[in-house]
Amino acid sequence: ADSGEAAWKADGFRMRVDASGSFTARDATACRYSGAFALADPNLAAYSFDLKLAQCGQYDGSYRGHAVLSGGKLAYGVSGARFARSGYLAR
Repeated sequence: ADSGEAAWKADGFRMRVDASGSFTARDATACRYSGAFALADPNLAAYSFDLKLAQCGQYDGSYRGHAVLSGGKLAYGVSGARFARSGYLAR
């Protein structure tokens, strides 16, 4: 969700985003995350994203979310039939 490649993190979570907006991530468990960001509103640095969760048992599946870049942080919210989370990631 940034020009070039970016790395974002939170406790036990690491995400890499490439220049095209595609991302992969992992957490402290076996869960694997992948997806892509798309610019939703350039005036607000707002993005929509699709998320696929794998190797995470009952939470495996596809989800939709939104994110905003602000103050060097990526604030996000994501939800679906089996999973919902919000928070922020820092560089």
